[in-house]
Amino acid sequence: REHNRICDLIKNVTNDWNDENIFQNARRILIAEYQSIVYGEFLPALHGSQNLGGLELLKEGSFYDDKTNPSITNEFATASYRFGHSMIQGIIELFAMDNSGKVDEFVLHNEFLDTSRLGASKGKGLENIIMGLINQPSQTFDKDVTIQVTNFLFTDKGIDFGGDLVARNIQRGRDHGLPGFCCYYKLYQDQSFNCTEGWSERYEGFSIDDWTLLQSIYDNPSDIDLFTGGLTQKPNGDGPLTGHVFDRMIGKQSITLRSLLNEPTRLIPYHRY
Repeated sequence: REHNRICDLIKNVTNDWNDENIFQNARRILIAEYQSIVYGEFLPALHGSQNLGGLELLKEGSFYDDKTNPSITNEFATASYRFGHSMIQGIIELFAMDNSGKVDEFVLHNEFLDTSRLGASKGKGLENIIMGLINQPSQTFDKDVTIQVTNFLFTDKGIDFGGDLVARNIQRGRDHGLPGFCCYYKLYQDQSFNCTEGWSERYEGFSIDDWTLLQSIYDNPSDIDLFTGGLTQKPNGDGPLTGHVFDRMIGKQSITLRSLLNEPTRLIPYHRY
């Protein structure tokens, strides 16, 4: 929808461009908008503005490194970038388009696989949901996840239980062959940590209560799954939204993608937008 809006703007000021030129340049501007949001707003909120470590967008010009491997790491896709599952709200609030307040709400699991709300309210259903997402705070990042996705994920009609998103994430990590949390703790936080030491040495960022709870689930600390440990590790207070291991894992992926911001085939210099 934003792409089409930009196309209309370009068409209004250019009389000699064909559809392909309009399309490609609208695409370019839209990508620049997305880059600005991700690197200018989202990543500073995720990592803390003082911890970006070279993730800032250039004020002028751009670069493209065709030698950078653009693939997504297994642990990023399968574990760390699923941190947002901890922040899902179980009750979704809908707000008026004029920002005058809440107009409705719904229980999340009742709407899975049902798109009827998107066209509600004279075609403004999606807009009301987006306004709600803007106004309603997310849940806090921690080990707790709403039962809407741990007990009622994709429930069938007439059945009062469903799948478990957290269990799926853990199982997916095992299916993908991810090492346990301790391996990444050594990589990103403490290279001298002994993963075979047992429960006598607690990971930094793990509360005593959480450490005790994990002892009732896993035989050894080295058995803790990456997703489980990543949600359990608390932020260290200097800005990141997640614990240190997930923060560094996501940051490493973001730095890799930073080298691919500008495709060499685009038509207009990036910095103009």
